[in-house]
Amino acid sequence: MFSPLQADIQPSAFCRGLYLSLAASAIASVWYADLVASLSILLTAFILCYLKLRWSRIVNLKHCSAVNALRWVVDKKALSIKLNDGHWYAVESIQPGVIYSWLLVLNIRLSQNKRNVKLLIWRDSLRPDQFRRLSVLLRYSSLSNATHNLSASG
Repeated sequence: MFSPLQADIQPSAFCRGLYLSLAASAIASVWYADLVASLSILLTAFILCYLKLRWSRIVNLKHCSAVNALRWVVDKKALSIKLNDGHWYAVESIQPGVIYSWLLVLNIRLSQNKRNVKLLIWRDSLRPDQFRRLSVLLRYSSLSNATHNLSASG
């Protein structure tokens, strides 16, 4: 029915812009709150440190646990993901997530180490045909011995 889907997940420009604008809004809120200057500086430093710590995992996908590729062999009902450490891991289950026309949110459990990974795939992280195929697969296909119950939205 479907040929296997293999897709490399690229950093998203939309995610980068959203993340930077949220950080800028948080910093602006701190300074518009008329707090004591030393507290405003401390909170601003905290926001910037948090931004730096999370940037490699969420935005540019350079963290060792960031997902940078996926492979779904529909006929065998097998999904695997490639982490930034270079290894492929089989997916045991996909927990309920959401499918938007611009974002896929997946909670997946890996077979090898029973680790849970939250995977956000933005529309501009994949080629348009890959994003569309993945959306369809998530809605209508299943994994062998896996929980797969995604709700479809917008």
